[in-house]
Amino acid sequence: MQLQSPLILCLACSVLCAEARASDLVVAASGGAFTSIQAALDVAGPGDRVLVRARPGGAPWREKVAFVRGGDAAAGFVELRNFPGEQPVIDGAGLPGPWMITIEDLSWVRVEGLRLIGNDDPQGDGSGVRVAGSGRAIQIVGNTFTGFVGASSMAITVYGTSTQASFSEVLLADNVVRNCQVAPSEAIVLSGNIEHFQVLRNTVEDVNNIGIDVIGGEASINPTFGARDGLVADNRVVRAREASASGFAAGIYLDGAERVIVERNYVAFCDQGIEVGCENLGWVSRDVVVRNNVIVANDKVGFAVGGYDLTAGRVQRARIVHNLLYGNATSVAGATEVWVNLADSTLLSGNIIVLEARSTGLLNTFATVGTRLENNVWWRAQGPIEFEWLGQLYPSLSALRSSTGLEQRGRFVDPRLTSPRGADGVLGTLDDDFRLLSNSPCIDAGDTTVLGLQVFSDAAGQPRLVDTAAVADLGLGLAPRPDQGPFERPAGLGDTARFCDSVANSTGAPGRLEPLGSTSLGANDFVLSALGVPPGAVGFFVLGGLPANNAIGAGVLCVQGAVARLPVQFSDPQGRASLPVNWLMPLGGASVGVVGSRWVATFAHRDVVAGQATFNFSDALDFTLRP
Repeated sequence: MQLQSPLILCLACSVLCAEARASDLVVAASGGAFTSIQAALDVAGPGDRVLVRARPGGAPWREKVAFVRGGDAAAGFVELRNFPGEQPVIDGAGLPGPWMITIEDLSWVRVEGLRLIGNDDPQGDGSGVRVAGSGRAIQIVGNTFTGFVGASSMAITVYGTSTQASFSEVLLADNVVRNCQVAPSEAIVLSGNIEHFQVLRNTVEDVNNIGIDVIGGEASINPTFGARDGLVADNRVVRAREASASGFAAGIYLDGAERVIVERNYVAFCDQGIEVGCENLGWVSRDVVVRNNVIVANDKVGFAVGGYDLTAGRVQRARIVHNLLYGNATSVAGATEVWVNLADSTLLSGNIIVLEARSTGLLNTFATVGTRLENNVWWRAQGPIEFEWLGQLYPSLSALRSSTGLEQRGRFVDPRLTSPRGADGVLGTLDDDFRLLSNSPCIDAGDTTVLGLQVFSDAAGQPRLVDTAAVADLGLGLAPRPDQGPFERPAGLGDTARFCDSVANSTGAPGRLEPLGSTSLGANDFVLSALGVPPGAVGFFVLGGLPANNAIGAGVLCVQGAVARLPVQFSDPQGRASLPVNWLMPLGGASVGVVGSRWVATFAHRDVVAGQATFNFSDALDFTLRP
């Protein structure tokens, strides 16, 4: 099964709704149409914006409010947001009711640009924004939540409580949560019947339990459905810790979730970094992908997967690929960088794991089925790494390999990172640089055979699949092969990068290009090879000078600029077509190759979709010629 990122229509919705807005309802201490937020929400309808002005002298609005109605696809959102250029403060301290902003059984609602402070519900079920029931197109964007006190003083809570309909197309983005007493709950949570959601670019700092939580299996919220088909990306979670020394709060926690991608997040100084678990017996968390994350300086565990004991649920088919775990598990004896328990068919591959404490590198206490540890880099500068598997302690990576069969391609080697502690010498601060040095053994050592790595950008948003010409590949699968860990070395002269998320052809998967030979102009031995094309299809390679992303026919053309069409090819019975490229001859409408010239290549081919003749394209390669 290939797991794809969810297709969310939130941005398109925003554009469409901007044209359909009915009116702006201004809330102000004076000079506006309303002097309270709730009064404006009482009359707001589809397409309306409730614009809240800052009060004189920075004084807060003293309200807890609820949306009365939502919007619709035709007229657009009902919005509650800041007046442009201002940030109004809403203070809930001492006011009745647990939730500062309530959205219940509504659709097309957006909350943006507000600062919420001081919520202190004495009943222990607080929220800055509480979303409950069912609906679609809910957006909580660019808000700040600070100083919440009391039990379960959560910032954003989305509960899909209906067993008849889900919440879908939920967007939680660019919010900041600081200094909130969220225990025993979490700062940002999605639980129950929620699908097709995105949690993007949020910052969570200094909370006393879990930072971001995606949940299935809580019977009190929804006994039938859990959160699923979502994306948790580009978030920063720092210092999410339980008050108790025995606590295991995770910065990002997937508890019973299904088909969720967790990528490009930064998690530091939490009890645990990232956990894929399942607390509720009888429930299963499935098909979660954790990739390209930076997990550093967490107190007890870097990454954990599986149910915590025999009274909990299980995890199936979790894929943990190309992450960095550095200097975790420093606070207590017996802690570990990687903890695997009650998890079936778990894959850990392409990760870089660097230990600084005398903890174990790997801990497993309950039997697992089908665990695959392969092609990870392990390192400790001072001394060996111990691995504990099923109660047996192994003093080295080679001992683990020979006794258990795990990590057949794993290596104990210094990954050679640029500056892990930065100029200030402190791990986990903003000046740390975890990119690979030019002599790192992790360059081109990842695998494109790994499920879950169908992605074209790394943790910094740079091209993920780059073949470094000066380095002999150690990885497996189709070239270009990625570097191990979350950061890819940038492409240089002679390097080849893969890009363009092509559309599946009639084989059920997209075509792929593979570069053979070299990008050396002197050697002139470059060969373009297309794989995964429908057998017997007529097609041709296309060369251009610039990347593109244009929907044409049944696919995406990723080439532009002085496009050259090379001679017609027919794919063989295995769906492969190859053509040597002679850089010394004019290439169709393009010039001959010269050192330093940039080329972009794809393969165009005939295809049949739903009985209709059409055409499609493979993905694309981007490269420069070297001497």
